[in-house]
Amino acid sequence: MLREAWALARNTVEGFVADEAMTRGAAIACYAMFSLAPLLVVAVAIAGLAFGEEAVRSAVAE
Repeated sequence: MLREAWALARNTVEGFVADEAMTRGAAIACYAMFSLAPLLVVAVAIAGLAFGEEAVRSAVAE
């Protein structure tokens, strides 16, 4: 039983390393970080059109 659990853990770690999961995770994190700012700019612009510039300005300031 313990030998099977060890083999499963070892295979899991080997697959994790072979698939370069850490590198892919870092790439996804950077992509998300750099895409968030333009998304917020677009969201604020759309909110300004929908609710008025002054309402959005006061909501962002709070």
